[in-house]
Amino acid sequence: MTTITTSSLPASPLDRDVFRRYRDCVQQLLRHVPGIERALASQGDRVPLDGWQSMQLRFQAFQQQDAEPMMVATLYGPSGAGKSAWFRQLTGVDVPSGDVLRPMTHACAMAVPRTLDDPERLARLFPGFSLEPLGHVDELRRPGSDDNRLLYVTYADEAGTQPLPLILVDVPDFNTVEQANWDKAERMLDRAEVVVFVVFGDAYKDDRVVSELGRCCRKAGFLAYLFTKTMPAAAIAKWQDLLATVRRFDAFQQRRNDGRTLCEFLAGCDAYSSPLCESPRLSEITALRPTAPPLDSLLRGQDAVRIVLTGLLESTAQAVAGCSDLLAVAKTRRANYRQALQRVTHELQAAAQTVAASQFPAGRLVELAVDVSRRNLHWSARILRYPVALLARQGKAAVHKLLGWLTENPDQDEVRQRSELERDRLYEFAERLIDRFRSLYPEHATPGGMLDHARCAELRNAFLNHPLPPPTANWEDVVREALDGWCRSNRLLAHLLVISGDVMLAAGATAIVVDLGTTGGMVGTVGLPALAGAGSVVAGRVLDQFDHLQLKRVAEQAYDGWREQRRRELADHLQANFADPLFAPLRECLEQLDETTIDRCTEACAELSGLARKLGVSR
Repeated sequence: MTTITTSSLPASPLDRDVFRRYRDCVQQLLRHVPGIERALASQGDRVPLDGWQSMQLRFQAFQQQDAEPMMVATLYGPSGAGKSAWFRQLTGVDVPSGDVLRPMTHACAMAVPRTLDDPERLARLFPGFSLEPLGHVDELRRPGSDDNRLLYVTYADEAGTQPLPLILVDVPDFNTVEQANWDKAERMLDRAEVVVFVVFGDAYKDDRVVSELGRCCRKAGFLAYLFTKTMPAAAIAKWQDLLATVRRFDAFQQRRNDGRTLCEFLAGCDAYSSPLCESPRLSEITALRPTAPPLDSLLRGQDAVRIVLTGLLESTAQAVAGCSDLLAVAKTRRANYRQALQRVTHELQAAAQTVAASQFPAGRLVELAVDVSRRNLHWSARILRYPVALLARQGKAAVHKLLGWLTENPDQDEVRQRSELERDRLYEFAERLIDRFRSLYPEHATPGGMLDHARCAELRNAFLNHPLPPPTANWEDVVREALDGWCRSNRLLAHLLVISGDVMLAAGATAIVVDLGTTGGMVGTVGLPALAGAGSVVAGRVLDQFDHLQLKRVAEQAYDGWREQRRRELADHLQANFADPLFAPLRECLEQLDETTIDRCTEACAELSGLARKLGVSR
C-alpha cells in the first residue's frame, strides 16, 4: 500500500536535478523494458507489469511540459462554494461569481503565468482541448460551449520567486443541470497534480457532493479539502463527520491504483478552512492539522515541488516493482540461455569430433607421400622408376595383375567416396542431436515450440541439402614437412615408395577412405596398426605398406592433423547450417536480453525506488 505523508518529506529544498533523474530513469525503462518483456514472452515467460500504463501516461504528460515541472491545480466543487473568489485571490484574474444566478460559468477558465504564454506549448500540456485566449469574462457565461473549449488568461506570477509555475483552472460547478459542465470538470481531474475540493456550509454531506468527492479521490494525485466561510472549530467537526460518513459508503471502499481505498486516501489528505469574508485572503486559510503545510505552499511553494515529484514517483512505484521482477527473470533466463547454447556448442563439437575421427583419406596420404618422395628422388634413381611408371600407364588390367598380391581382389563396395561417407555420418548425427536437444530442453519440445518435431525435421532436411565444406590443405602442409624429413633420412625407402606408389596411384588408391565407423569409431590418437586393421582390405593393405616403409609415425601425424582440422570444419558447418537455424529463437531472445541493458534498467529501478523512499512514497 502506498502512503504519502507531506509532513514526513525532507525539509531541505528539492533540486530541479531530481526531475532530470526521474526523466532519465523512466526513459530508460520505457525504451528497453518492452523489448525485454517481448523476448521473455516469446519463450513462454510472462511477468505482469502492473502500473506500466499509469507510469507511461504520467511520463507522457511530463514530456508534454517539455520535461519542465509545473503545478497544474484545479478548483473543484459545487456551486456557491467560493471557487471563483479563491481563483481571483490566487491569480488576480477576475472571473464571474455570485450567490444567486447559477451556473455563472459554462467554460473552464485557466490562469497561466506569463512565462508560459505560448499557445503551442499550452496545447501540448492540455491535449484534446481547444485553447483560446479569454477576451472577456462574459465568454465564460456563454451556454452551449464546445466541450473541448478551454479559455485561458495570463497573470503576473512573480517570475523567479516561486519554485514552480502555477497553472490554475476554475472548472464549472458540477452540481448544476448542465451535463456538459460535469464532463468538463471530470476531464480536468485527469490532468491536475492537485485538486482543491471547495465546499461551503453543510453541502459537504450532499449526495452529489459526496459522489463527486469519491470521483476526485479515485483520480486525484493529491487532494486538499477546503471548507469556505467556516471557522476552524466547525470545520474540524465537519471534517471528522465527513470521514466517518464516507466509511459507510461502498464506493469509498474501492481501491485506487496505488492500492489505498478511497477512505484511506481521503483520511490522509489535508483539510483547511477559511472564515466568512467579503474579500478572502490566503493568509486567513487555516490548516485543520498542525503539521499540514500552508495551502499556498501546496500550490506554489516548495511543497508544490514535492507534490509534483511525489505524483510522478507514485505513478512509477507499482511499475518499478513489476520491472524489477521482470529484470530478475531476464537476468536468470539470460544465464540459462547462454548455458544452453554453450551446451549445444559442446554437443556439436563432440559430434564433429566423432565424424571427423570416423574416416580418414588414406588415398590422399598415399598421393602426398608419392609426390614428396618423387620431389626428393635423386636423378640417378629415376632410371629405376621409369619402367614401372611406363608399365602403370599401359592400362589398368596390367596394373591390377601387378597388384594382386596387394589387394587380393577386394569387393569394390569397400572403397567409398569421402564426401558420401561424411554425409551419411552427419545425417546420422543430426538425428541423434535432435533427440538429444529435445531431451535436454523438453520445455521447448512442445507443439509449436522451438524444438517442435515438425520444425526439427524441416531444419534437419534443409541442413542435409547444404553442400559439405571442402577440406582445406592445412593438414597436408604438416604431412609434407614430416615426409620431407623422412625422405632425407630414408632415401632408399623413398625410392621404393615412389615405385610402389606409382602402381597404387594407377590402381585408384587415392580414392580410398578408411572407414573407422565400421569398427564402432575411433576417437583420439590411434596408431598405424589400428588404422590398418579398420575399414576395407584395400585400405589396410595400403597402410600396411606404410608400416613396411617405416612411415608409421607419419601416418599417425597425418591422421591427427586431418582429424583436428576436419573437426573444426564440420563443427563450423553444423553450427552455421544446423544449430543456428534450430536455436535462432533462443539466440534472438538472448540478443534482446543484453546484459548491459538489463543492468542499466535495474539501476534505473533502484534509483526511482530510492527517490520514492526519500520523498516518503513507500509500498
